[in-house]
Amino acid sequence: MKKLYFSFLFMAAAVLLSSCAHSVYPLDLLYSNYNNRMRSPEDLTIKANVWIYFSEKDIPGEYTIISANNYSPFCFLPFKGIRVKKMNKRFLEQAVKQADKEGGNAVLIQSAGFFYVLTLKDRDGIESPAASFSSPILDMKNADIVKSGAVEMMKRGEKTRTINAFMDEIDSNIDYLQTAEEIDAIRKKIDVLSQYNLRAKNPKKSIDKFVRKKSRKVSSIEKKMAKQAAKQAKQEAATSSQKK
Repeated sequence: MKKLYFSFLFMAAAVLLSSCAHSVYPLDLLYSNYNNRMRSPEDLTIKANVWIYFSEKDIPGEYTIISANNYSPFCFLPFKGIRVKKMNKRFLEQAVKQADKEGGNAVLIQSAGFFYVLTLKDRDGIESPAASFSSPILDMKNADIVKSGAVEMMKRGEKTRTINAFMDEIDSNIDYLQTAEEIDAIRKKIDVLSQYNLRAKNPKKSIDKFVRKKSRKVSSIEKKMAKQAAKQAKQEAATSSQKK
């Protein structure tokens, strides 16, 4: 009973602490995860039919609100970091799929987890979301900014936001690696971050640790991909020889 009692106290304290903490959901990260997750033909069809808006003033023409929704990702452990990561990963995907399920063609995001499903009355002239997959991992825009040395010229707050966003991008990208081209792109991003830290007057140990940890993870994923490719090639060779 004592163990159960203390476990309950621990869980309750964790919930209270996490509920009081400030959480950040960067739009770039939300969109990057959304674009990485919507890869299948079915998902791309949904993506092409549902618009995402973060401000009511950006919605063109008249619309009807179908429903108000609250998405709350399930977390076995009630820690803020886990919930924030899941929200950043899945929120836009879940919002768009819910809109498609209800017959809507747009969502209006109110805040993290809260959104309206809408029906736009006139979609003529509104550019449709991309219906083909383009890997966000291959986007080197932020890497080029860090590589250029522009970050060193920024004010302290802007510099911190830029580097944190770049690290979030790398961390998120690694979860979706599927091709050799993507492996090469993420290695370049990690190297850009490493070089930035080496150029700094006071290199941060946290960035160095991040670089080493993510480099190991990428190497592990690359090895798994190589094994899977070798296994598939072996199976295809066996099937080919049987046909002969």
